[in-house]
Amino acid sequence: MLWAYATGVGHIAAGVAILTGVHARLAAIVLTAMFASFTPLVHVPMLLADPSSHMNWSENALNLALIGAAWVVADSAVGSTGYRGALTAPCGGGRGPRAARAASAAMPAAARARASCEDTRTDPG
Repeated sequence: MLWAYATGVGHIAAGVAILTGVHARLAAIVLTAMFASFTPLVHVPMLLADPSSHMNWSENALNLALIGAAWVVADSAVGSTGYRGALTAPCGGGRGPRAARAASAAMPAAARARASCEDTRTDPG
């Protein structure tokens, strides 16, 4: 019963932190780690005990989907440095805030607007 309460409190605390934005990135990373720990600790032993059970397979698939969703939230949440991560950087650039400010300060405004996405294009045409 202790683990049920502990994971419940962890889910609620992570949800509140993500919704309020207070340490949202850390909360999402911890939530991702908690979901990821469920796979080897809970779902793999259940799958090994009864591999023909569709319920065990669907629980494991749901857990893997939750891991992916929490990982996306963790990457897109603003951390303490103010950097959002590669998934939400403009044009998928993934550069840190210092590099972006330095590059931005060295260019005139018109050139900045044109070059904002040019460096991340992979299309040769």
